[in-house]
Amino acid sequence: MLTNWYNKAPENFLFSVKAPKEITHIKQFLDCENLISDFYNVCEMGLKEKLACVLFQFPPSYYFTAERLQHIISNLNLEFKNVVEFRHKSWWIPEVWDAFRQNQITFCSVSHPQLPQTIFTDFPLVYIRLHGVPKMFYSSYPLQELLHIRDETHLESGFIYFNNTASEAGILNALELQRIVV
Repeated sequence: MLTNWYNKAPENFLFSVKAPKEITHIKQFLDCENLISDFYNVCEMGLKEKLACVLFQFPPSYYFTAERLQHIISNLNLEFKNVVEFRHKSWWIPEVWDAFRQNQITFCSVSHPQLPQTIFTDFPLVYIRLHGVPKMFYSSYPLQELLHIRDETHLESGFIYFNNTASEAGILNALELQRIVV
């Protein structure tokens, strides 16, 4: 499947790939070193130079502990552009940010009804996922908010993904952002 995507995508197209829930939600990085390694290998073999980032999104129940932080860092292959998205606000602390920066891991900026609306620009990449606020997956982002995102990020080296796609909002927001950036 990834090889097919690679062959069909334009030459300069880049993919970000989200890790399977088995790794992040079910096993939560416990006893899945082989799964993680196999996942990286499949992504690299299938997408080659078109692989941009690997996203690891954890569930809302996955709260911060120092042990979990170290476990995440020790299980990531730091040769890849790793992005970690948390859904529990306990991860929004300098200890996490400092550890990620030291290991060249990107802390995902996320627009989510229950999370801080921080746009992080001091990690290896700007990586933003817009899920819809106030209604997850449905709410559209007004032009003023898209202009704010554009101005905060300067979109020099990064990715913005719209996940408010349960309606047409994500498509319309993506087109609007493209219009105001180009």
